[in-house]
Amino acid sequence: AVVSTQSGHYGRDHKKMKAEKEHVASLPGIRSDEYKPSLEQGSINLRAMKIPYYSPQLRAQPRGETEQAFQKIAEWTEKIHGTQDRDEKFRLVGDMFREFKVVMVDNGDPLREMKWHASDDMLQCFRRHGIVRGITGVMHFDVRDDEELVEMCVEHSGNTWMPQAWAGGRFLGCWRTVMDLGNSGEIVDRLEEAGLTSKLKGCYYDIEFPNLINH
Repeated sequence: AVVSTQSGHYGRDHKKMKAEKEHVASLPGIRSDEYKPSLEQGSINLRAMKIPYYSPQLRAQPRGETEQAFQKIAEWTEKIHGTQDRDEKFRLVGDMFREFKVVMVDNGDPLREMKWHASDDMLQCFRRHGIVRGITGVMHFDVRDDEELVEMCVEHSGNTWMPQAWAGGRFLGCWRTVMDLGNSGEIVDRLEEAGLTSKLKGCYYDIEFPNLINH
């Protein structure tokens, strides 16, 4: 019986490894041998998490689409911050959550300065999955030093923790929840539901997953 169980585990892992290699090989500009899955159960593909974070999704996207994505971020940021009427601003914040596939609400701009380490932790979680600014449908919204916007995000989400993330127009969770989803692998499915593909798709295994963040 023990041999049969081990054989079953091997068969499932082999299929997952094969599926991962086929998925990675299908990505434009990527060689499948850059992503070698671990042979050990309960692990993920650490080779896919080298710094600097590499986003095959962004690399595969035409430059024109990337420029449009950044322009859209700037337009929505300016539109929301430039609105004086509170009710109108509250409506726009809700529209933003529904307009983009993924919205990261943060205390600061990662290209300049983050207010809390939790903000960077959440962004690193998304980066590990290749989800970064510049990809069509990804929005980074800075609410640092704007208590009114923080309150609006809290009202929309029903959660008082910051930073926060939204996916597919639905509240994904605060940074702690995002980290948990990243560690469990569930975030891969949530991204798929929102219309985005994680670069770690196929890298998670059935057994307990290791913690991705080292503080």
